[in-house]
Amino acid sequence: MALTKIQAESMNLADTYAFTGTISGAGDNTPSFYGILASDQTLNNAAWTKLLIATEGWDTDSAFSSNKFTVPSGKGGKYVIGFSIATNATMDYGERHIGKLYINGSATTISVANDWSSNTNQDLFINHTTLLNLSEDDYIELYAFQNDGGTANIMAVHTSFWAFKLGAV
Repeated sequence: MALTKIQAESMNLADTYAFTGTISGAGDNTPSFYGILASDQTLNNAAWTKLLIATEGWDTDSAFSSNKFTVPSGKGGKYVIGFSIATNATMDYGERHIGKLYINGSATTISVANDWSSNTNQDLFINHTTLLNLSEDDYIELYAFQNDGGTANIMAVHTSFWAFKLGAV
């Protein structure tokens, strides 16, 4: 079926259409990356620790290296950024584990998981998604913090860091 003009109310969505040419304005959501912790990592008490995200699932523009994502040249704009951090520690009531994004070395958005039990071995999961307007050469890093008095274990199998640029916004 050849179309020269499309009106939304007259398109039969059950038909098959072959488009030739370019569809513009949709965007392709790149650059994007997805990385995971290479191995479990120790999180010391009361200290912000940079997470060693060293295993990439993908990196469309080779913009993720040295445990950080750097916005490539000409790719500034709005980005969806997220992380999941899984920790394990013996915790008491009210102690917390925190994940935080840093942009260009400065803290920005955080997400917190609190323990509401008493002196138990807990797995805590911190999940966070945010929308940030980033400029060329801005870089993003992932840090974690805990205050349970000892050390905590960050579990590689459930810890990830990812981002993608919104297409047409």
